[in-house]
Amino acid sequence: MCINKKNISFEVSDIHDLPLKFPKKFDVSINWRTLSWLPHYEQMLKDLFSVTKDHIFLSSLFYDGDIDFEIKVREYKKETGKEHFNDYYNVYSLPHFEKFVYEELNAKNIVVCDFEIGIDIAPPPINQMGSYTLKLENGKRLQVSGAIILPWKIIRIDI
Repeated sequence: MCINKKNISFEVSDIHDLPLKFPKKFDVSINWRTLSWLPHYEQMLKDLFSVTKDHIFLSSLFYDGDIDFEIKVREYKKETGKEHFNDYYNVYSLPHFEKFVYEELNAKNIVVCDFEIGIDIAPPPINQMGSYTLKLENGKRLQVSGAIILPWKIIRIDI
């Protein structure tokens, strides 16, 4: 654990406030399950690079092909869904993401791992988004939310 360690600190913040709130640089930044919930990731990644010295760890929904999927979700049962779409579940092209990180942000290295969930999760009620799993014949599980398969990847970016 990190209790009483003078060389370790954690900060939790709104992704849109990073450059202004943290003009100093972090050694490591962790961005967990955020990218796919944004309409676009480019500016957020630029901001994350601007406050990080060594490594960025992130997880998001990625497709191995060169296709982005913009998925807007409208949950009618939620107050925010009564008038408009209230969430994104975007699945981004991994090759395009890697090209952007290497060419536009000058990353040194990227390591990508598929996330494989090892537990069974029961589905939520039919009119509600929420992660659940479907077990395949080979014993692996797909993670699903509503009608969307969630192809999670965990990525380390070396700056």
